[in-house]
Amino acid sequence: MTLRWGRTFLLGLGFFAISGAWALFNVQVPLYLRGFLAPRFPEQVNTLVGTFMILDEIAALFLEPYVGALSDRTRTRLGPRLPYVLVGMPLAGLAFLFLPYHTSLVSLIALVILFDFFMGIHRSPTVALMPDVTPEPLRSPANGVINLMGGLGGAVAFGVGALFLPDHDRTAFAIMGGLLLVVPWILLIFLKEARTPLGWRDGPPEEEAPGLLTTVGGLIRSRDRRPLALLFGLLLIWGSWNALNQLFSTYATVRLGMTSGAASQALLAAAAMLILLAIPGGLVGARLGRHRTMATAGGLLVLVLLVAPLLRPGLPLLLALAAVGILWAFIVVNAYPSVAALGQNVQTGTYTGLYYLFTTTGAILTPPVLGALMDRFGEAFLFTGAALQTLLGVLLLWLAAPRAAHAPEVRP
Repeated sequence: MTLRWGRTFLLGLGFFAISGAWALFNVQVPLYLRGFLAPRFPEQVNTLVGTFMILDEIAALFLEPYVGALSDRTRTRLGPRLPYVLVGMPLAGLAFLFLPYHTSLVSLIALVILFDFFMGIHRSPTVALMPDVTPEPLRSPANGVINLMGGLGGAVAFGVGALFLPDHDRTAFAIMGGLLLVVPWILLIFLKEARTPLGWRDGPPEEEAPGLLTTVGGLIRSRDRRPLALLFGLLLIWGSWNALNQLFSTYATVRLGMTSGAASQALLAAAAMLILLAIPGGLVGARLGRHRTMATAGGLLVLVLLVAPLLRPGLPLLLALAAVGILWAFIVVNAYPSVAALGQNVQTGTYTGLYYLFTTTGAILTPPVLGALMDRFGEAFLFTGAALQTLLGVLLLWLAAPRAAHAPEVRP
């Protein structure tokens, strides 16, 4: 069984566009918000920025699990996922293009809500395309390739930010938003396998897959709590990662005196390492087991985060961020296949939705809490708080069942 690189590259284009848009969003939108809020609420500005920045996660919390489960029961000649991609991604691209044209706090928030809503419509179906067309033994390596493409998208966004922010922000948003307009049609034309997922080998299933609430109820009633330990562990780790991405530009500009462009350049170090280590991370997960790989990388990540507040701008900070990117690669490429495997090709969209339900919940809760702690203890507490939360997540990953993380895979 071998990995089909061309097909996997096409899947990765969706991640390239999504990750690139989010990367630029997380660098610049907090600074847009800060510009409106700092003069009025100087002592609570970090709390408020962190709170506004979770609007996208709130939209994802309600939309993505539902849309993912709905796509399991969608029957069209384009397959179960592509209709959602063809509608949601281009509309998200249009909202993204207009973000730097805001004229007030109200118009900025309205554009953010529109962008978040349309991203919520297509993200779960886009992600579920990978297990739809990739056999189970190859999903970690395939996810490594896809996350490499996502990392490239983030790196391109940070590079665009370094070139065009803060003076030419409209150009930066036009470049990254244009990808969201184009990629869906590339998938439609060239990814023919998406129209017949693995679970449809003998045609679309006659019986509908269980809904989201039925599946969640089964997990809660089950005597085996280990799959929930996996999901809650990912909740904590994703929350700390999301807070780092959203609040680092604030830390860098306020604590270290860096510009937003310099902050974007610093984050490029993490994105570059994520690119380089994405495929090796999938191969290591295939050989050693996804669960063990994630927990070990998470433990090392805690140590790096504890050291980061001691570092000044320059090579030491860049090396720390590079280490964060390396360790994150080993976590992220193995996390989604671990959860998707529970769907057994029948409920791929449902478990994709659960994956986002838990990781999004962590992303919602963490930024405002860490923002408030930064207001109380200083911007450097960003790393300390993220380290403590990651540590709790790692402990839960160690308690999760091997079958929840799936057995080691064969190499492609």
